[in-house]
Amino acid sequence: MRDDNVQSLILKIYDTALDPGNWPEVLFSVAHTLGAQGSMIFEMTDHFGRQTISSPYQSKNYDPEAVRAYIKKHNSQELLDQGKFAKISGQGEDISLVNDLEFGVTPKSLSEQSNVQDMMKFKLKHRSGAILNKDRWHIDRLSLQYADTRGPATGAEKALARVLLPHIAKALRIGRPIIGKGALPERFQKLPFGVCVISAKGFPIASNVEFDRIVDDAGIFKIVSNG
Repeated sequence: MRDDNVQSLILKIYDTALDPGNWPEVLFSVAHTLGAQGSMIFEMTDHFGRQTISSPYQSKNYDPEAVRAYIKKHNSQELLDQGKFAKISGQGEDISLVNDLEFGVTPKSLSEQSNVQDMMKFKLKHRSGAILNKDRWHIDRLSLQYADTRGPATGAEKALARVLLPHIAKALRIGRPIIGKGALPERFQKLPFGVCVISAKGFPIASNVEFDRIVDDAGIFKIVSNG
């Protein structure tokens, strides 16, 4: 993909921080750029001791109701799969894709999983995933789904993903609601100085665009693997 196209996509990724309604279009572009049919953002919740998966955002080619029905039907298997993805993707400080064949399954055994069999009804099979928030593993997980005519991410696609995924992670963090049901006000995003909101334990919860620019350009701050 040409550099100018990548830069254009990165700008669109950051637009989601102020308008989350852009995510379906952006996730579709991300999937297409990385050779996938579609993509989703996942998160894990714990309700009275029962862990469940939900997907707040999906690429525009997916029906949200169908996605919810799929997750509800296959929650147990998806929890197992997400655990395997996280065990590999959560290590280190880099954000990178992990393929479904990297956690000890064969193509045959993968095809026998009930969730994959349902995916294959829609001509999908392999997946790749990534932990985007290294200090809060239960949120901001990306998953890419591939056509059943090909395998998961190639080396070149993983290399391009390493360029895009940190920006997706930042956009999610910038736009994450932090006060009641409201996101960071737009005026905070446009402040000429950097703002980073941290939890009581010092973990970054949300930041504005200028703060992330300072982090990238000056290298003054760095978020390490333990948050």
